[in-house]
Amino acid sequence: MLTKEPDSFNSLIYTCKGNNKIAYKTKTNNISYDTFFKDIISAQKIILQTFSSQNIILSSKPSYEWIVLYFALQLAGKTAILTDDESSNEALIELCKRYNTSTIIYGFSKNDLNIRISHHEFFNSNHCTNVLASNPAIPYISTVIFTSGTSENTPKGVALSESGLLASAFYGHYAANVKDNDTLLHVLPFHHAFGLAAEVIAPIMAKTTLCFGDNLGTFISDINHFKVTAIYTVPQIIQALLFYLKKKELPTLKKITNGSAPLNKETVDSILSYDLELHLSYGLSECSPCVAVSKSINEFDEYYSGEILPCCEVIISPNNEICISGSNVMMGYYNGTNLSKNNFSNGLFHSGDTGYLMNNKLYVTGRFKDILVFNNGKKYNKTFFENKILKATNSRECYVFTSEDRLNIILYKPEEMFDLKTIIEAMPQGIKLGDVYERFDTLAKTKL
Repeated sequence: MLTKEPDSFNSLIYTCKGNNKIAYKTKTNNISYDTFFKDIISAQKIILQTFSSQNIILSSKPSYEWIVLYFALQLAGKTAILTDDESSNEALIELCKRYNTSTIIYGFSKNDLNIRISHHEFFNSNHCTNVLASNPAIPYISTVIFTSGTSENTPKGVALSESGLLASAFYGHYAANVKDNDTLLHVLPFHHAFGLAAEVIAPIMAKTTLCFGDNLGTFISDINHFKVTAIYTVPQIIQALLFYLKKKELPTLKKITNGSAPLNKETVDSILSYDLELHLSYGLSECSPCVAVSKSINEFDEYYSGEILPCCEVIISPNNEICISGSNVMMGYYNGTNLSKNNFSNGLFHSGDTGYLMNNKLYVTGRFKDILVFNNGKKYNKTFFENKILKATNSRECYVFTSEDRLNIILYKPEEMFDLKTIIEAMPQGIKLGDVYERFDTLAKTKL
């Protein structure tokens, strides 16, 4: 396990050379760190010999091959544009145009010790220009990932630096207490910042073993098959784990690090009752992604999201917005020709989240865009209402919005019949109730 932050991807990868510890496992294969190193070097040579574009789109299923190709691109000095492996041809063509590249890599096969990279060129290479080389105002970008996007806006290309990714992964996994004797299971998408830091970069620093199961639908049986001791995951998957933890069917699992969204009190209390080491985290794509990660917690603390990592500084603005500076903060939003610094002011990245600090501990209370303002002057976060309604109705999911100064509610599949009176009684004084909709399918979500 590294005790000092590596200064480059090159130095990180060279720590794998000659190391025969198992780095990756599948149901049929064990791959050592030394083999991993050799595969990266082979792929790097092919990339340098074959692809002239500076920007290379990586569109492949999360796998050992994906990780090899990602680091081969880094060592080759290319900018890796990470996208969903389920992206349509039309979406990939649009990415090629936007990021001035012809090259999309899908994976590689390995036969007779020779690596064959699977790729497609949508355009003649003459179509593309080396924008980074021709525009000295744009510095070298290690990786571009995309924000989730909503119905109101399209995903932005977040430009991340090598130093930012290394710092976030190093301090994040150190806080999460992942060690070389741990065994991890792949759960997260690699084209998101959380998966990239937690399952692609950090395990190499810890020299732990990352396992690939059949698919997300088999992750419970995969935990037992690989004797997994630690996972990085998100609340929805933790909810699925609780059923099996209660039945004591996951005896090897010892550590859980949660990201993406907060856990409620009931979930935290349940995990701790099974004597598991639980870590909480807070981050954004724009921060590579980790800003705060907790040590192992022993009780629920509302809004607590972890301790500020050494690679960054957090300042709370007068209107309670979380503002961040440090090596982990993005270089800017990149569209292939320009690098813009939206959301920056006086060197600080404005997260759009609200919260407060207490003894270097970060408490995240919500999002600015989720603050509801009523005609009586009262301001409430959506989460405030949603938590109250979920508890009152025993529903599985809830979403609230306002219209004409009334609170409207969407509920997903209540576990039992509920009386509208229970919702009214849960509301603060002066809040007028609008429509209540009952759904029988889940609310729309991003992949993460």
